[in-house]
Amino acid sequence: MTRRKDKNGRVLHKGEGERPNGTYYYRYKVPYTTKWKYIYAKKLNELREKESILEEILHEGLTYDGLHVTVAEQVDRYVTLHKWAKAGTLNAVTSIVRRIKQYPIAQQKIHDVRISECKAWFKELSAGGLSRGTIASFQNILRPAFEMAVEDSYIKRNPFHFKLGSIIANDAETREALTPKQQKLYLEFLATQGGRWHDVAVILIDTGMRAGELCGLTMQDIDFKLRRIHVSRQISYTKEGLKIETPKTKSGDRYIPMTSRAYQTLKKVLRERRDTTVEPSLDGICGFLFLSNNGNPIAPSNLCSGFERMTKKLTKEHNDFPHVTPHVLRHTFCTNAQRSNMNIKSLQYFMGHSTTAMTLDLYSHADLDSAQHEFQKAFGEV
Repeated sequence: MTRRKDKNGRVLHKGEGERPNGTYYYRYKVPYTTKWKYIYAKKLNELREKESILEEILHEGLTYDGLHVTVAEQVDRYVTLHKWAKAGTLNAVTSIVRRIKQYPIAQQKIHDVRISECKAWFKELSAGGLSRGTIASFQNILRPAFEMAVEDSYIKRNPFHFKLGSIIANDAETREALTPKQQKLYLEFLATQGGRWHDVAVILIDTGMRAGELCGLTMQDIDFKLRRIHVSRQISYTKEGLKIETPKTKSGDRYIPMTSRAYQTLKKVLRERRDTTVEPSLDGICGFLFLSNNGNPIAPSNLCSGFERMTKKLTKEHNDFPHVTPHVLRHTFCTNAQRSNMNIKSLQYFMGHSTTAMTLDLYSHADLDSAQHEFQKAFGEV
């Protein structure tokens, strides 16, 4: 049988062919299917290098389609196909992706990325001053993106599937709850400053709401007769501006009873709420409990910056006082509830957590006094 040859007289292997324009192709059948696919090259030796790589890839049960996909392309594919629950989450993810693309690894082919290289890159980022939290956010995008590539048979193993703690120490600052003594001092200080911050702090400490949930409260959500607050929305900041969204989790839609202190504070907030000729509206919602100085619904960033200013003032008098944020006050509510022996499932409900593990592991803090009290209750002795 006559062997096929190219125009230069070189014998072509099975599946190889020369195109009219002088370039070459290799035709192969996808394993376990009836589909035929092609790879192309300008030169015959280049084509045979690709054939060799293809043989290795097919031997591993992978597909040739993923051979030339870059890290940046795979990440974009993951972000596009994943269903993001919140617009704010997608904006945050998009921002992280932009940062990832600034590094050379983004232009590498996913097939060439090795786990040792990923670990070395993360260690280099850490040594260069990038926080562990930022590096973790990179991994939280790259790991599922590469997992998608594994599912599509582009690669055999996920090089980002490792514990970050095995290579980088946790440098995150622990957000401790305020002790009862610190809470007293903090609220007394805020009461001397005037403005809204004392009222906001009381409500956050006594309800455990997230900052965005507090911003999203309307007058219709406050039921003084039943003495409870309905949390059903939050205000988030997106690239289009402020936006109304459902709470962070499905468990976030909840009712929170008012303490006597929260009841009196909310009455005061309504009495002092600024009069508006036209109620400001956001995504069809109006009647917001808290308004900014320009009459618009207050944003979570306004709360954070306000507490930042108050903390700076307080630390001039008490330089060892902890940094207070709306989230620290949420921690404080949870810890206060646990000190009062609230049932963990009830506490989970009021916190709006999807699991009790979240309530226990992330939002509860024991100090020596409360721990010793629990010891006494358990064993009947000091």
